[in-house]
Amino acid sequence: MGTTLIIVELVIIGFQVLVWITLLLWPVLKPNLVHLKHLKDWVPVVALSVLAMAYTLGIVFDRSLGCLTSTLKLTSKETQETLKRNHYYIMLNNPETYRQWENVERRVYLLRATFFNSFIIAGIVWYKYRSRWKIWLPLAILAIAFITWCEARLRSDDALVQLYKTAKLQEKKTEK
Repeated sequence: MGTTLIIVELVIIGFQVLVWITLLLWPVLKPNLVHLKHLKDWVPVVALSVLAMAYTLGIVFDRSLGCLTSTLKLTSKETQETLKRNHYYIMLNNPETYRQWENVERRVYLLRATFFNSFIIAGIVWYKYRSRWKIWLPLAILAIAFITWCEARLRSDDALVQLYKTAKLQEKKTEK
């Protein structure tokens, strides 16, 4: 189940990336869309190819964001070390609990990617269609995506601390 969730999340991230790539390349692609009518018989193959492309782009974008956000840590070094210690303790001593927490953490990664993809999409849409769009709409979308990502990040960190405390209590009970 965990692997399926990861694959689905990477495909979602990849489709978000495909949206902004399509928006960027639209002036180049638009004249060639007339020729796409010939692909009518190849719909399953094209759909599978787009799905594979979305998955691959999702992996690349997710890993790139992971590297970027890990270098831009917004918490103190002490907090980072505590969270890392809690993370490893739960991973080694409670594998089932760790898998559940990892699913929560994957949602945070999805929200992180959604924020950055929304940022790119809003910028492209505003730049290309600024005569029709007001600046407040892309900014509102970005604000909502950013707040959601930050809230999920805080909840995930809190959940990790609570899981660590629970695991320590269970360990003490088993020792008695």
